Amino acid sequence: MEEADKIISQKLFESEAYKSSKVIFTYIGEYPEINTKPIIEKALNDKKIVCVPYCVDKEKMQAYQINSLEELHLGKFNILEPDIDKAKHISIDKIDFMIIPCSTANLMGHRLGFGGGYYDRYIKNSHAYKVLLIRKKQISEDIPREKHDIIIENVISE
Repeated sequence: MEEADKIISQKLFESEAYKSSKVIFTYIGEYPEINTKPIIEKALNDKKIVCVPYCVDKEKMQAYQINSLEELHLGKFNILEPDIDKAKHISIDKIDFMIIPCSTANLMGHRLGFGGGYYDRYIKNSHAYKVLLIRKKQISEDIPREKHDIIIENVISE
């Protein structure tokens, strides 16, 4: 998995969409997702503005800028999140590149996350470039869909 993550990350870094981006929104990847911590560190080293999600309540998510992984703490849902009292809120219209999480997906951009619909609600009005990062072993053609599911047209796999 580590080798697959490295290959996927390298493909991401080589993409024109990444190279031209200024403000990146990404999740903090936990198994079985791609480990996004090295991606976050590289984006910060590349002088990109990096923001990560914060779940405000059971339906709403917002983006907050981080300057290092050390600024994250274990929050609700047992996931790493920013300290919103210290981090800067980033408006969705400022984000030009989004890495969207999935536990499985197909190459057409249909994905399964971990439920709740946070990302579908959050990204539906965004014009940012959106990408799924998925290991080949986690690709499945049998992805159930609901009408509110948003297709992510850009998929990177090893």
